[in-house]
Amino acid sequence: MFLTQNDVRTLRQIRSYLQTTTKHPVSVTDLMAQYGMKESKLTKGFKQLYHIAIHEYYLQCSMERAKEMLKSGAQVKEVAITFGYSTSGSFSRAFTKLYGFTPGSIKVQQ
Repeated sequence: MFLTQNDVRTLRQIRSYLQTTTKHPVSVTDLMAQYGMKESKLTKGFKQLYHIAIHEYYLQCSMERAKEMLKSGAQVKEVAITFGYSTSGSFSRAFTKLYGFTPGSIKVQQ
């Protein structure tokens, strides 16, 4: 897929947004509307540029931030709410699937 300089600039803005948002879930439809890109250009262009799907990238970014919150002493329930999970159990399952250990097993850094 050919990406123009404007496409690359927009995809970089989207990547930056995904690194900082706590909105869960992030939908491609919302990103399309917010950044004015067609679905194909958005999804395929992002994967071409960053070698990862949008949803997978967002999940990695948000879970990394969640892990830092947990290390700082935040409770699992608080982190789950921050990242828009309906229950702490659903957050814990997603976290454990990605990292292979439970969020409750993280020790607070001193």
